[in-house]
Amino acid sequence: MVEVFYPNLVHPDPALARQVNTQVDDAMAALIDRFKTNAAADSAPGSRSTLLVEVAPELVSEGIFSISGVVFEVYGVSGRGSSGRLGRIFDLGDASPVLAADLFIQGDLTRLAESARQHLIVDVLGDESALAGPDGLLPDPANFDAVWLTATGIGVGFDQYQVAAPEVGNPAVLIPFAELADAIDTAGVLAALQDDGTLPE
Repeated sequence: MVEVFYPNLVHPDPALARQVNTQVDDAMAALIDRFKTNAAADSAPGSRSTLLVEVAPELVSEGIFSISGVVFEVYGVSGRGSSGRLGRIFDLGDASPVLAADLFIQGDLTRLAESARQHLIVDVLGDESALAGPDGLLPDPANFDAVWLTATGIGVGFDQYQVAAPEVGNPAVLIPFAELADAIDTAGVLAALQDDGTLPE
């Protein structure tokens, strides 16, 4: 079973809305294809695999949009299940995905990792002892593959077990641009946000 929920972006510029919605459709199609491949490898007569996805797009500027949400997968025979955060950033200029490292000077994720850790403790967990360990928060691109932009900051999502006990689920934090100002690469994909005053001086 596959259930994928996401609204279409509505915008006064129909060509821009169409471009964004096509990108979201393509990203969801790739996710579904990966799920079907995994499910086929873990199937048997009468078994059932399930993919549930809920995401929402956000147009951050005329040139950048993000999607963010959650993904839940269960595979038939093994009963293996996983849940995680989904976050993607797209540059509409060249229709390419943007990685977390693309947002920072020299691709250094250290400041993002430090800020995410602090926000997890303060906003989600309430206590540093609730962190599962350091590995899931190391400034490694693999730990920050669910990242999205909003009008006020950078969202970071984590998979179940990545940074805390499983009962915490899939935590997410929003880090204001101001906290990351001296680490953000304003000459890169975020130049448009610098130009329109979204990023702090």
